[in-house]
Amino acid sequence: KRVFLSSNTYTGNLGGLRGADTKCQALANSAALGGTWQAWLSSSRISASARLSHATVPYRLVDGTLIANNWNDLTDGSLAHSIDKDQNNTFHARFVWTYTGTSGNVYGSNAHCNNWSNGGGSEASGVVGSSSSTSSTWTSASSSFCSIERGLYCFEQ
Repeated sequence: KRVFLSSNTYTGNLGGLRGADTKCQALANSAALGGTWQAWLSSSRISASARLSHATVPYRLVDGTLIANNWNDLTDGSLAHSIDKDQNNTFHARFVWTYTGTSGNVYGSNAHCNNWSNGGGSEASGVVGSSSSTSSTWTSASSSFCSIERGLYCFEQ
């Protein structure tokens, strides 16, 4: 299964989980990747683990670089390589909206930009991961104001 970091950045107003998935799919389509794509993103109602398929095959960047051997490896707290290339195989180092812990479950705080529908001021925040990390901070590094633009991780289903 292929994985990429979005070339575009977005405020926390993603249009909910469905809006984030649509953004991933549009980026994959623009790069002629084919397949079905969803964002590595949780809300207060559903986790990334419950939304995404649990592959028994490796997860790889679009250039073939190994990220994890399978879902269990993806969610064990470390990656073989950071998710730092976009759908066009261009490197980026940035924060990424997730609200997701290493296991793929909801991150535990209430920081999800009102279920990804709030791109407003400093009162709202969302959990972010770091695209340059291979430790647990790849998915849960800190939180960010929803008004700041961040990337998305996009996973082939």
